[in-house]
Amino acid sequence: ACPEDLSGSLYPGNTVELFPEDHALIDYTSGTTDNPKGVLLGHSQLVANVAVHRRMYALSSDDITMLVMPLHHLNPQSVSLLSTLCSGGTVVIPEGFRLRDFIGLIHQYSCTWVALVPAMIEQLLAFADSTPQQYHELKGLRFVRSSSAPLSTSSQQKFEQSFKVPVIQAMGSTEAGATFFSNPLPPDVSKIGSVGLPIGFEARVVNEKGELAADNEIGSIQLLGDTLMSGYYKNAEATRQMFSDDGWMFTGDEAYCDHDGYYFIAGRRSEVVNKGGEKILLKEVDSVLITFPQVLEAAAVAVRDDVYGQELAAFVVVKPNVLFVESDLIQYCSEHLGTM
Repeated sequence: ACPEDLSGSLYPGNTVELFPEDHALIDYTSGTTDNPKGVLLGHSQLVANVAVHRRMYALSSDDITMLVMPLHHLNPQSVSLLSTLCSGGTVVIPEGFRLRDFIGLIHQYSCTWVALVPAMIEQLLAFADSTPQQYHELKGLRFVRSSSAPLSTSSQQKFEQSFKVPVIQAMGSTEAGATFFSNPLPPDVSKIGSVGLPIGFEARVVNEKGELAADNEIGSIQLLGDTLMSGYYKNAEATRQMFSDDGWMFTGDEAYCDHDGYYFIAGRRSEVVNKGGEKILLKEVDSVLITFPQVLEAAAVAVRDDVYGQELAAFVVVKPNVLFVESDLIQYCSEHLGTM
């Protein structure tokens, strides 16, 4: 029912009875496709997700986070905003992620943690390369959370060395209600290159036959848990395709699980290039491109080819004020990826 302070003259007789299973939110997502779908999430699902984040990141009333990601995404809605507020903590919301202001605001408001995406981390690394050490310290932060896209091993290591803050890699999706994998906080083991352990979920990797994959065998991720979406808004067929016959949800990701239970993402099922029968994971190409010294951001994509069916193309954003020679990058890729 409506709280007493909202049931007075402003809302005469307009009390609303809510139930845990009632829909609380429709968040639109397209993943790696161009067909946005409305994800239905209930009150109980949001509450369960908040509980997972509070426990995983030891959030309390002492925590202050800065929310720099767009609020129309579930990641900042659930992880940064709701989880912090429900812990009694404080959320600082600037106008956006402005590199020149970010570090100053972290210090000004004594932030204790922040959630970023890899593109933001790469920008901070470029800033650190051109700035004396004392101007890019992030004292006071317990951790930086990285998700929403893969973060290269080299970038994570360099960020931790430059800013003296642990990076916690995590992974989630709107359909899952936000985070489903995360590395733990120190002093527990965090594996660089891994998206971590299942949090609040049962998770498994299955092969093309639908059988459980062996340790270190690449297959499709499936999830089972309390925060999974109710379904897609007015799209029963798309909802049906997301779930197995026994109720597990497909994430669309290819991965393997090691003997310690940590998950490593190989790529999206839709992000595999079939070049004349040879399968190429775009994530592997991206991970090499981003290690080239002059590259700030990079993405490989599939393009149509009359001979091979599909061919590979790559786009890069060059770091400011550096000399970039395309042939050097091509040579670098040949050395680290080979040729086909």
